[in-house]
Amino acid sequence: MPQETNRLKLPLPLGNENVTRESINGIFEKIDAGVATRESILIPAESDLNSYITEGEYYCPTNATVGTLANSPVGVAFHLTIERHAGVVQTLTTFEPSNLQVFQRNYYVGWGPWKKVPTRDEIQQLQEDILNTAIPPASLTEPGIVQLSNKTDGTSETVAATEKAVSAAFQAGVERKAEVVAALNSVGVSATTNESWNKLIPKLSSIILATGNVTSDDVIAGKTFSNAKANGLTGTIPDRGTGGTVVPGVVDQIKAEGRYTTSIIIKGEPNLIAGNLPKDKTFFGVTGALERMTTSEKQSIANQITAKGVRATTSDSNAVLAQKISMIETTKYTRGSTYASEGRVSVSGIAFRPKIVKMYGRYANDDSYFTACFLFDEPIHSLYGFITPDTAINGGITSGTGQMLRENRINNNGFSMTIYFWQYNQIFWEAWGY
Repeated sequence: MPQETNRLKLPLPLGNENVTRESINGIFEKIDAGVATRESILIPAESDLNSYITEGEYYCPTNATVGTLANSPVGVAFHLTIERHAGVVQTLTTFEPSNLQVFQRNYYVGWGPWKKVPTRDEIQQLQEDILNTAIPPASLTEPGIVQLSNKTDGTSETVAATEKAVSAAFQAGVERKAEVVAALNSVGVSATTNESWNKLIPKLSSIILATGNVTSDDVIAGKTFSNAKANGLTGTIPDRGTGGTVVPGVVDQIKAEGRYTTSIIIKGEPNLIAGNLPKDKTFFGVTGALERMTTSEKQSIANQITAKGVRATTSDSNAVLAQKISMIETTKYTRGSTYASEGRVSVSGIAFRPKIVKMYGRYANDDSYFTACFLFDEPIHSLYGFITPDTAINGGITSGTGQMLRENRINNNGFSMTIYFWQYNQIFWEAWGY
């Protein structure tokens, strides 16, 4: 299988191949064309620039790919040139037309740091800054400096003035370095005047500037902080310690504002339900539904129950009083009329079991007599008699002659009886029970 070189893809003949003059000439022509049109080599993602020590031209075309590289001084696309000396030098040039930046570093046994190469504009601006800030305007009025028109050799005087300006600029630079070193040390960044500007300037970028809008009302008392406006500020929020437990009482309890280091527990009460609270009274958002009676009200109820024949006292619970009320026997009464066909009287649909039934009507179609009879429950028996008209009827008294009644019955919702002398007459009845 033929092999090729890495860069120009020149054929590498195998041991069993014949090499002709034409093939050798073709190789030389390809070398000549390749050298004349040598192309830059692409730097792929995840590469380490420390591994690039082969002389040549390289490039990385996208910012995203640069972000994956190791030991790159920038985060934007660039071109990289590698040249040989005792080791190699890398020169990296960024792609942005409006922000051209050049960085260099050397490799010999190990890599040196990247250094930014100042542009012509940066050098010119630095010179202007030195001259503008290092030489006080008053110094230009010293004899022999500005009175050039009084001297015969203006050139030599101009040189003297330039040398003095450079000297003054150097002295001003020393003073400014001392000020920068002092400022770095004051914010905790170690620096000395023995360090070069190339070492001091990167340290300036390591200074962390305070930001944010926190105020003293946002910070615990005794703690210091800084914000975008000032340093060394002190917080004012009181430190209250542990939160503790709050047990509700009859008066309000205030937990003073401040910081609590543990949770604040508000005690709950499982019995705080509507059924346990007085009706229409509200406690912590729960409205009561429990109705209670006073002692005097309970005494009155007990007296009423006792008066009905069932003994009751205020010592009885409400449930017991309710039970005793159901034990009170009450009299029930109803009345009506019916037609006695064949002398039989039958009534049903009464809402209780009659204990006493009274019946009365005309006797044998004779208007001169009025007859009545009574049925008694427990045990069932009857009483019959002839009663003259307009005679008062009393359940315990009869007048006239007794008469046996037939088919006397009392059941749970009515009664029935038969008496021949009432046949075909309207019969009236009354019933009592309890």
